[in-house]
Amino acid sequence: MRFRHGPLELELPEGWADQSTLAFVAPAEAPRVLTTAAVTPPTEAVQINFVAGAPDSILEAQAAELGEEHRVEVLERRDFSCALGAGRLFHQRMTLAEQSLDQLVFAVAVGDATVLASAACATERFAAKRATLEGVLASIGASS
Repeated sequence: MRFRHGPLELELPEGWADQSTLAFVAPAEAPRVLTTAAVTPPTEAVQINFVAGAPDSILEAQAAELGEEHRVEVLERRDFSCALGAGRLFHQRMTLAEQSLDQLVFAVAVGDATVLASAACATERFAAKRATLEGVLASIGASS
C-alpha cells in the first residue's frame, strides 16, 4: 500500500494500518520529555520526523540522548539510501518500558532539513522483520 503524508510517500506492507499521532514540541528552553506511543499488541512501527542538522550528527546525538535512560547500544552504522537520496542508518538496541527493542534509525538530508525515520520492533522478532523494516525505510520518497 502506498501511503502519502505531506510531502513524503512510503510503501507499507500489506495489512499495516495507519496509526498516526500528532506530536507537539515545547520550545527548546523547556526540559525535554521522552514520550512513547503504545500499540497493542506490540508490533512493528515506523516514525518519521523532520529535524535540523547533518544526518551523522543527528544520529549520534539521538543515540547519546536516549542512551542513558534506555540503555541504547548502537550495533551498526552504515550508509543507506531511500528514494530521497543517500543517508546514514544506525541499528540500535534499547530497553523501553522494560521491553527490548531493535530500531533502525535512518537520516537523510533533504534541502535544509533532515528526514529522520525510525523503524522498530521487539528484539526477539527483529531478525525476521528486518528486511520488511528496511524496505519501508528505503521506500520513503517525495510525493508527486
